[in-house]
Amino acid sequence: MTVKVALAAILAAASASAQDRVLAIRGGQVHPISSAVIQNGTILIQGGKILDVGGALSVPAGAEVIEARGLIVTPGIIDARSHLGVNLSDGWETAGPVYPQLRVIESFSLPPNHDWLREGVTAAYVTPGEQNVIGGLGAVVKLFGRPGEVVVRDAAGLSVSLGEVPKASFGTEAPRTRMGTVYLLRQALIRAQEYRDYDPVPRDLALEALGKVLRREVPLRVQANTPDDIMNAVRVAKEFNLDVVIDVGVGAHEVAEKLAAARVPVVVGPNMIGAGGGGRYEFYAHTEENAARLQRAGVKIALSTDDDGGRSVVMEAAVSRAHGLPEADALKAVTLSAAEILGVANRLGSIEKGKDADVVIWSKHPLSTWGKTEKVIINGRVVFSRGGST
Repeated sequence: MTVKVALAAILAAASASAQDRVLAIRGGQVHPISSAVIQNGTILIQGGKILDVGGALSVPAGAEVIEARGLIVTPGIIDARSHLGVNLSDGWETAGPVYPQLRVIESFSLPPNHDWLREGVTAAYVTPGEQNVIGGLGAVVKLFGRPGEVVVRDAAGLSVSLGEVPKASFGTEAPRTRMGTVYLLRQALIRAQEYRDYDPVPRDLALEALGKVLRREVPLRVQANTPDDIMNAVRVAKEFNLDVVIDVGVGAHEVAEKLAAARVPVVVGPNMIGAGGGGRYEFYAHTEENAARLQRAGVKIALSTDDDGGRSVVMEAAVSRAHGLPEADALKAVTLSAAEILGVANRLGSIEKGKDADVVIWSKHPLSTWGKTEKVIINGRVVFSRGGST
């Protein structure tokens, strides 16, 4: 055995041993999200998973202990819509407006030194750009790990865009109107319905992707901002019996009761888009109260930055809280509700036995002015420690 091979074997054994060792986070105020806050709580972690959480747990002998007395402990924060790790020029297909066969994960590369991890964001939904009417499949990724190992769900939603942007993205080519945009969406879904009847079935990646939507394996993730565009998305979903999520949804609060009745969730954000909607007509109904008004109407919400960096979704939650969204609901909107909308609540979004050990320890409540991350843990590994290194 060569020296290099022997060293690799030793390092691998050490890594495996570290994963087998129990990590205990002890004494903090634990916010499981799925259940009541636990004062002086303990979380036990092993093999990248949560072994147990509670207020009267014994710490096994030999466990590594993180003392969290006086600190706040939450699940890892989730950004429910972002463009992190995808260059603008690589995030949408310029060859035409309808490209359901694309997968954003094939343009994704996790930035090595992004700030979101240090701000407690441990996972994000990454979407293709808004220029295509149908732009491909979005993915849920973790924000730390080796290439190829960060993917939680590689097909978590099919990106659709309605409104001004797809109308302006292809010059003289369709769509040129809102009517044309919805027509292209409906026509693609009809072709996918017909495709199911082919025997034998020829391979067609575009129609296969649309088939996932028709079978309700993934939702349509429709970026729509005016109340009318939002209701166009709801009507198409009803016509084809689809699951649909409204993304950004600047004017969603104006049709909140209809969205609640149709059980359509909204991924709200960003809050801070500039005075007068940043100059875009379709943002005319913008208000920082959007999330609060949707939540009061009974709409399931998550929050997002719809961005590739800069301020994190924690700030979006803080702004929504400052404009009427109750604190517990604001925190849930960037943890468990986000995970549920993204279809990954079996692994992420709350501190529960068996889930991934993605945990953040804060100096104060994360939505307070003075809340800062002390430690960020992903898959049971401390990946950020204030005053230390990842």
